[in-house]
Amino acid sequence: MRSLSLPFFLFFGFVFLQTGLVALYLQLENNIPFWDHAMYADMAIGWFGAKDAFWSIFFSSFSQKYNLLYALPSLISFKLFGASRFIFILANAVVFVSFCQIALT
Repeated sequence: MRSLSLPFFLFFGFVFLQTGLVALYLQLENNIPFWDHAMYADMAIGWFGAKDAFWSIFFSSFSQKYNLLYALPSLISFKLFGASRFIFILANAVVFVSFCQIALT
């Protein structure tokens, strides 16, 4: 049986640490919803709730000023943990920072 390598443990250690830090920040912040900061989470939650026109809303968003491509990582987490701003930010942080970590290794 092959043993797991150190980079594997470092990667998931960083993901775990990052998740904890993002969750801690979100718990301690005094959020004032403004423009894009509030709009992205609201768009993702609204898209998640649209069961009948799900994919047509997604593809039509590419012709608008803001598209829903960034919301794809949040969909699984919305299904598992419920749709909220906290889950939206946490899911995007885990996915996008993990991609950055993979790119840097």
